[in-house]
Amino acid sequence: MAGSAELEDFLWVGTGEKRLFGEVGRREKYEVEVLMPWLLETMTRLHRERMVAEKKNGCDCTTVETWQSLAWYLTDQGIVFSPAYVAGDQAGAEPGLPVPAQRAPASCAQQEWRLLPWSVVREHRGVLKGELP
Repeated sequence: MAGSAELEDFLWVGTGEKRLFGEVGRREKYEVEVLMPWLLETMTRLHRERMVAEKKNGCDCTTVETWQSLAWYLTDQGIVFSPAYVAGDQAGAEPGLPVPAQRAPASCAQQEWRLLPWSVVREHRGVLKGELP
């Protein structure tokens, strides 16, 4: 029976021990101080035009806060990330807080472009020793 995978199984951009399973404080610190800023910088470098277009459509993913509550999944091309959107101008949303998916604009559901290619992931390998696509 297969177990669940953690992002650090595939991707690690920090220093020190690559395994954070069960270490809530250490995981949070790594995600907030290292992973999310790196992910924002990398996605901006890879997808700048799309991010600007998404911001105009109410799907602002140009802030670190957007990338702090994200889901991810693997594809043949790499890892696709689904960030939470910070859109305080949405009806009923508090300024600066992530908008629940059901209240984010429908265009925010298009995730395929939020791809971190395997070529980039291989430069920042996680704990898995096997070959990545």
